[in-house]
Amino acid sequence: MGATSGATVSASIAATVGVPAGPAAAIQGAPATFLPGRSIGNRYVIVRLLGAGGMGAVYQAFDQELGVAIALKIIRQPGGTNDQSATEAQERRFKRELLLSRRVTHKNVVRIYDLGEVDGTLYITMPFVAGKNLSTLLAHEGKLPVDRALQIARQVAAGLAAAHDAGVVHRDLKPANIMIEDEGDRALIMDFGIARSATMSPLATRTEAIVGTLEYMAPEQAEGKEVDHRCDQYAFGLVLYDLLTGGRPVTTSAMADLIARMQKPIPPLRSIDPGLPEPLAQIVDRCLQRDPAARYATTTQLVDVLNTLDARGRELPSARPRRSIPLLVANGMAIVILAAAAIVWGIRGRGAKAPPPPHESVSVLIADFENRANDPVFDGSIEQALTIGVEGASFITTYPRTQARQLAAQLISGGKLDDKAALLISVRDGVKFVVAGSIEGGAGGYQIAARLIDPAVGKTIKTTTTRARDKADVLQAVGSLAADIRRDMGDTTSESARIAASETFTTASLEAVREYTIAQDLQNSSKDEEAIPHFKKAIELDPQFGRAYSGWAVCSFQLGRNEQAEELWKKALSLMDRMTERERYRTLGTYYLAIARNYDKAIETYVSLLEKYPADRSAHNNLAIAYFNKLNFAKALEEGRKALDIYKGSAKFRNNYLLFAMYASDFETAGKGARVLIGEDAKFADAYFPLAISLLDRNDRAGARTTYEEMAGTGASGASRGAMGLADLAMYEGRHADATRILSESVGNDERSGNTLGQSSKSIALAEAYEALGSHKEAVDAVRRALRVSHLEPVATAGARIFALNGRLADAKALATELTADLQPQTRAYAGIIAGEIALQEDRVNDAIAAFRTAAGLRDVWLAHFDLGIAYVRSGHYAEALSELETCKKRRGEAVAIFLDDIPSFRYLATLPYWLARAQEGLGMKGPSAENFKSYLSIRADAANDPLAADARRRLAKI
Repeated sequence: MGATSGATVSASIAATVGVPAGPAAAIQGAPATFLPGRSIGNRYVIVRLLGAGGMGAVYQAFDQELGVAIALKIIRQPGGTNDQSATEAQERRFKRELLLSRRVTHKNVVRIYDLGEVDGTLYITMPFVAGKNLSTLLAHEGKLPVDRALQIARQVAAGLAAAHDAGVVHRDLKPANIMIEDEGDRALIMDFGIARSATMSPLATRTEAIVGTLEYMAPEQAEGKEVDHRCDQYAFGLVLYDLLTGGRPVTTSAMADLIARMQKPIPPLRSIDPGLPEPLAQIVDRCLQRDPAARYATTTQLVDVLNTLDARGRELPSARPRRSIPLLVANGMAIVILAAAAIVWGIRGRGAKAPPPPHESVSVLIADFENRANDPVFDGSIEQALTIGVEGASFITTYPRTQARQLAAQLISGGKLDDKAALLISVRDGVKFVVAGSIEGGAGGYQIAARLIDPAVGKTIKTTTTRARDKADVLQAVGSLAADIRRDMGDTTSESARIAASETFTTASLEAVREYTIAQDLQNSSKDEEAIPHFKKAIELDPQFGRAYSGWAVCSFQLGRNEQAEELWKKALSLMDRMTERERYRTLGTYYLAIARNYDKAIETYVSLLEKYPADRSAHNNLAIAYFNKLNFAKALEEGRKALDIYKGSAKFRNNYLLFAMYASDFETAGKGARVLIGEDAKFADAYFPLAISLLDRNDRAGARTTYEEMAGTGASGASRGAMGLADLAMYEGRHADATRILSESVGNDERSGNTLGQSSKSIALAEAYEALGSHKEAVDAVRRALRVSHLEPVATAGARIFALNGRLADAKALATELTADLQPQTRAYAGIIAGEIALQEDRVNDAIAAFRTAAGLRDVWLAHFDLGIAYVRSGHYAEALSELETCKKRRGEAVAIFLDDIPSFRYLATLPYWLARAQEGLGMKGPSAENFKSYLSIRADAANDPLAADARRRLAKI
C-alpha cells in the first residue's frame, strides 16, 4: 500500500470518521471532560471519539444550541501543561486556523465554527461529516477508477482555488485532510491548522521551521523556502497521483522518499500505468514539476484545465489547447529562430481546423514500381514521392523501404522489393496494405498505375491510374495518385486530400528526388558520410530543396561537423514555407532538438506533430530523445517503445532505446540488446557503446577494451569513437600516459576529417589526462585547443575545471559568464557547476555547496550531485555527502557519458568509491568504508602517482 498519510513535522489532526480508537484518557492533555456523555461549555455534548493520535483527537459532538451534529477537535499541549510558550503558540495556531478557514467560503472546504477552551484545553468545532477521509478510502479500495479519481480531484482543486483566491495557502494538503462524504462522494478539504496567509510576513512563521507532511511536501517547502499556492498544487498532484496508481511505495522512510523527490522527479504517471489518459497525466506531471514556476500560474487555471477533460480524463472535443510562443534567442541565432517562430504561427494559425476523429493506425508498404519507361530517373523517386503523399493522412504510416529492401535481400534470391517480396514482408510483420505499381511512357506522356493490395489474402482491393503530360508533371500526378490511395485506405478528410495533392513534395525535380532518396536510404543505414554527396547533388539540381538541406545537416551533425550543420539548418529553416505541414513540424522539431537544444520547444513541437499525425514514427523517436535530454528517462523509454512498435526493424531506433536504458542504469537490457544488433550487423558502430558500458558495469574491463577495439574497426566514425572509448577506459584505470598517446593520435585524425565533436571532446579528455600526470601547461594548452573548436557545455565546463585547478580563475569565470547568458536551463546549470569549482579552489566551501545546489535546481545533472558530495566531504558534512554520493551511485548510468552526448566518460566513476568511503569513514561506518577504499584501489591498481590511491591506503590501514 502506498503512502497516504504519515510523518508530520507539525501537529495536524483531521476528523477521521468511523475509525476505531482508544479511550480519550489515553491522549496526553485530554481531560475527563471529553469522555462520551460529558457537556462542554453548556453547549456541546460529547457523543463519541472519532479519531485519535499522539498529537490530539477529534470527537463527534452535539450542538444543543443549533440542534446539529458537529466535529470537535482538541490538540494536546506539547511539552506538558507547564510549557507556557508552547501553549501560547498552540493557541495562536488554533486562532489562525479559525481566522484563515473563515476566509474561505466554498462547498469543498470545511469551515470552522467556533474556538473555545475548557479546563485549559483548546478546542475548535466544525461540521460533522459522515464519511471517511481519503487516506482511509485508499487503504480500503486501492487505486480508484479514473472517473471517480477525477471527480474527487476536480472538487479538491476547486476548494483550493477558493482558498488561494482568498489569500490562504494550506501547506499540508494530503489524503488524511480530505474528507469524502458517504452520500454523494462530496470532497471537503480540512485542517488549515498550518495554513498561512499569502500576504503574511515570512517572519511570521520562521519559528515554526518546516511544516507539513513529508509524503506530500513540495521541494521548496522542504528546503525552508518561502511558499505560495503552488506548494498546494504540488501536494494536489501527489494526491491525484496516488488516487490513480494506488499509492507510491515507501522505500526506506518518508524522509528518504522526500529527498529522492527533491533530487529527481517521481516517475511520470504513464510510466506506471500506460493506460491512463495522456491529458490527465500531463496535468499531474505539471503539478509535480520541481520548479514552482513550471506549475500552474494560478489554481484557477488548474481548475480550468481539469474542466477541459471528460469523465474518462480525455480532452473534450471542444477543448482547444492554449499555447504561447516564447521569443527565443540562443547561440547567436536570434534572426533564424524568430523566423522559425513565425513559421510556427503559420502552422498553427493559417487554415487551422478541428482535428479529424480518431482513426486506427494503418501501415502500408510501398513496393518498387516497375519502371517500364526505362528511365533511371524514376527508380526510387516515384516511391519516395508516394511515401510523402500517403502520409498526408495522420493515421497512415509507411513501412521503411530501406528496412524492407534489407529483408527482401535476406528472404528472396535477388532481393528486389517487388510486389511478391512486399507481400511476404507484410504478412511477416503485420503490415495492413501493400501498394505496387508501374510507370510507362508513350507519345502522350506517362501513365502511372497503383494497386492497393490486402496482403492477408493477396487480393488487389483497387487499381488507380493517372497520367502526366511530361516529366515535369510526374510528381504532381503522383500527388493526385497518393490522395486516391489515402481515400481508399479510409481517409475521409477532403481538406487533407486537397493539401497533399498540391504539396506532395518540396521539389519539382525528379532527378533531385532520386538523389534525395538515395541519400536518405544511406542515412537510415548510418552511412552519413556516403549520404552527403547525394544530398549535395539533390541541392545542385534544386537549390530550394529544403528537405535535402535538413538531411545534409543531420548527417553533418552526426559526424561532429557542428558549424556546418548549423549553417545548413539556417538554409533549411528559410525554406520551410515550401514544405508540407508534416515536413515543417519535422524540420522545426529536429532543429530545436539538435541545434538550438531547446528541449522544451522540441517536446512541444513533436507533441503537436503527433496530435495531427499520431503514427509518425520519427516524431515518437525524436520526442523520446527530447525527453531523454530533460532527464525524463521514463518518458524517453515510453516514446522509444512507441517508435519501435511502429518501426520494429530500425537499428537506429532500437539502439536509441538501448541508450535510454543504459542512461537509466539498466545495463543488462542495454548489453543484451546491443549484442543482438551487433550480431545482425557487425559494422553498426553505435551499438558497441552500450555493450562496452554494460561490460564495464560488471567490471569486465578486458571485455570492454575488446569491444572498443572492434568498434574502431567499423569505419571512420567508429574509429574515432572507439579511440575515445579506449582512452576513457585507460583514464578510468589511472593509465593516463596511455590515454595521452591514444588521444593525441586520434584528435589529429578528427581534425583532418573535420570531426569537430571528436576534436573538442578528445582535447578536453587529453587536458584531463595531462592534469592527472601533473603536466599543467599541457593541460591548459589542450583546453585552449578545444575552445578554438567549440564552446558548448562539455568543453566549457570541463575546460573551466582545468583552468580553476591551475589558478586561471579569470578564464574559468569567463566561461561561466558565457554559459550563464544562455537561455537554456541545462546550460546555466553547468555555469553553476563552474562557479562551484571556482569557489572550491578559493576555499569557499559553503559558497561552492550553494552553487552546486543551485545548479542541480536548474537541471538535475549527475555532475552537480557528484561535486556537491565532494564539497560536503571537504566541509565535514558527511551525512549530506553520503546522500549525494549514493545518488550518484544509483544514477551511475548518467555518468557513462556525463553530458549525455554518447561520448564515453566512465572515468568520472573511478573516484566515486573513494569519496563514498570518505563519507562513510566520517560517519564511523568502518566496514562499508573499508570495502569502498578497497574497490577504489582495485580500479587504480596500475595507476602511478595517484594521490587519492595513496590516501586510500593510509586510511585503510587505520580502519
